[in-house]
This record gives sequence, C-alpha cells and structure tokens, in this order.
Amino acid sequence: MDEVYGLVFFNRSSKKKESIPLVSVHIEGKITDLTSKTTLTQKYKNTKSNPLEVQYVFPIDELGAVTAFQARIGGKIIVGDVLEKQKAAEEYDDAIAGGHGAYLLSKEAGDVLSILVGNLPANEECSIQITYVSELDMDGDCVRYLVPTTIAPRYTPPSSSSPPPVTITNVNSSLVTYSLTLDLLVQMPSNIKSVSSPSHPLSFEIVNPTQAKVQLGTHSATMDRDLIVLIAHSGNEIPRIWLETDAKTSSIGAAAVLYPDFTKMFPDLVNSFRSCEFIFIVDCSGSMEGPQI
Repeated sequence: MDEVYGLVFFNRSSKKKESIPLVSVHIEGKITDLTSKTTLTQKYKNTKSNPLEVQYVFPIDELGAVTAFQARIGGKIIVGDVLEKQKAAEEYDDAIAGGHGAYLLSKEAGDVLSILVGNLPANEECSIQITYVSELDMDGDCVRYLVPTTIAPRYTPPSSSSPPPVTITNVNSSLVTYSLTLDLLVQMPSNIKSVSSPSHPLSFEIVNPTQAKVQLGTHSATMDRDLIVLIAHSGNEIPRIWLETDAKTSSIGAAAVLYPDFTKMFPDLVNSFRSCEFIFIVDCSGSMEGPQI
C-alpha cells in the first residue's frame, strides 16, 4: 500500500491522504565520528480556501532517537516533551480524559514518525522542526550520514546484504517549488580525506585536518530522494572513545568506537565470515576496580 509522507490531510471525497505543499527544507547537523545530531526544519502552506486537519508523517533513520519536536501552526507553538514510551502514552490518555488538548508523537513501521498536529487555517504556513540523534553506519571505508526523505528508493550500500527497499510513494514535491539548504559540521577523530555524496552535489570547507563544514553545491535542490553524505578519514581502524558531560547533571557519557578488520586479523577465515556471528562482551561491572590482590 502506497503511503504519503510529510504534512498531510485526509481528503474525505477521495478517501485518501494528500500532501500539504512544501515551501522550504533546512537541514542542520553535526557529525561526530559515528554519531550525528540532526535538526530538520520544514515549512508547509495550506493553499486551500478552507482549514485542514493535518497530520505529520515522516521517515527517520531506523537507528535514530527523537530528542525534540516543535510545530508552529496558526499562531500556536507546539513543543514536544520526550518521555519513555509507556509514560508518554499514559500522560496523553490522562490529558484527553481531562478534556485537555494533547499531541502524541509516535514511531511507526520501524522508521516512520507520526503526529496529529491540529487544524491548519486557509493560506497559513506551518513549520515543523524535529531534532534527532543517530548512530551512523560505515559504507566501505566511509562514514555514511543519511537524512531520509522517502522510504523508497532507500539507499543501500553496494556492500550491504539488506533486502531491496520497499516501494512506497515519495514525499510529494510536485505541488510547489521549494528550497533545500544544508549546514553540516563534521568532526572526525583523524584527518578527513574526502567528503562526497551519491545523491546531491556538495561543497565543503576543511576547517582543520579533522573538521569540515558541508553545504549543498547548488543554491536549491529537491528532496525527492534520501540525502547521503560520505566522509572518509584516515583513522577508521584506530580504537577510540568519546566523552560528553551533561550540562544539567554533570554526568559523563562515553562512546567507544571499534572497527576491527577481521580480514587482516584472520586472513585464513575470510571466506567463512559471511556465515559467522561475532559477539562482543563488555564488562561494565566495575569488578576489576581497586588495587591488585
């Protein structure tokens, strides 16, 4: 079954979901090694002569987690509060039972977000802003950053064994001409060798050997396909750890990155790797702390 993504409304005459025209898209992101933080801002406009009850449906990286959501519609600002799934559902039910307005952002079909936003007045604009963090995959020797704009065609690296993407309707881009802008800051643990994209033309500036700023190579582009950025750097094989301090609690989070090349470690077993399962065990118990016995 085909699905329509973006800001949509239900057409009672055709009994189908239809797209609200997209006006502009801005992607602001930061890549740190194999993690990313992305803020996606989209503006839509109701070109109908009557108000429409709208729903926001959009694909997101299946490894992503939403950290913030905001919608501006008809002079009203809706700000999302990130909660554990069960608690969010309970508070939503309590608000509805108490006669209050409530909005529940949920993740459906593995990598699709959905939220009922409310009424969009005639000739009014609506701005949707989503911030999410995600783990990144490797594509050969490159870090792969992806902003999904459609479910199909979903980019599959040549080395991937994933099944072919499911054919689902693209985000509707035919109703209006809209602008797409990109501001991406890249921080790698070693010298950046190249920044490229198989989906869109890019321009980039090497700020220092391990940092780069990336923008689109053209003033305007359409998001009729996933935006993919590939970053190659010289230290993939070097084990490293990243630390980040929470500004509110002063607690410290750590991310360990290991990228072992088993073809070099076990050259005699290369042909059998495809049928092997590797299990990594990390001891976090703290049992080895203190002086030696």
